[in-house]
Amino acid sequence: MFAILLLDIAVAYKMFLFLVLLILIIQALKNNRLRNLQWQPDGGWLIRQDKIQQKARLKQGSVVTVFFTSLNFKLENNKNLTVVLFKDNIDPEKFRQLRVRLKVEGIKSDSSVLVDND
Repeated sequence: MFAILLLDIAVAYKMFLFLVLLILIIQALKNNRLRNLQWQPDGGWLIRQDKIQQKARLKQGSVVTVFFTSLNFKLENNKNLTVVLFKDNIDPEKFRQLRVRLKVEGIKSDSSVLVDND
């Protein structure tokens, strides 16, 4: 009888952990929505997500490497947004343009780079 009770508790515990993990995965996927980033001639950015368009500005702390780029933005509603782009996430030529523009202009609090995802 005691062994059956322990088995039921172990199964219930595993089910509970599975559900918690599933909820965490769903939340992570909700936050990882498709975004369209577009550099503007005035130096700002337009970020479109879920049919919502916001102006943003690139912040210091952004990182550029050959394999990925991490862009830190300050949105017009004063929230921060970090977008990580891996080289296989976007067109290779667009990724190259982004990296070159960031390296040429540098990453300043008001700098901008070219990512024109039509």
